Amino acid sequence: MRLFEPFLNTPVQQLAEQIRCLLDREYSRNLVLEMDQVFHLSGRLLRQIQLLEEYLNWQGGELRLSGLSDECYAAVRKVKLEARFPRFHTRQQALSSHYPGNPR
Repeated sequence: MRLFEPFLNTPVQQLAEQIRCLLDREYSRNLVLEMDQVFHLSGRLLRQIQLLEEYLNWQGGELRLSGLSDECYAAVRKVKLEARFPRFHTRQQALSSHYPGNPR
């Protein structure tokens, strides 16, 4: 799912709820959020992403982020979440079965 301008103008909590409803409706347990259009990763948005990730983990699924800018990934590192959200530069890399920097 690509986060782009119409989504980014939605209140953060409402955005997370819309994504969760979409996941439930589509019976999906895995999600890649394409974040290349996100230029600022606020603490509130990051918290909602964490909650989505916890929800998907509880369902036996996984959430991955792709396309984060250096500035946005710095926000992930600042709150020490890089282990939960490894950096994937592209959607294809996020969809692959290995984490960046680790051999298959």
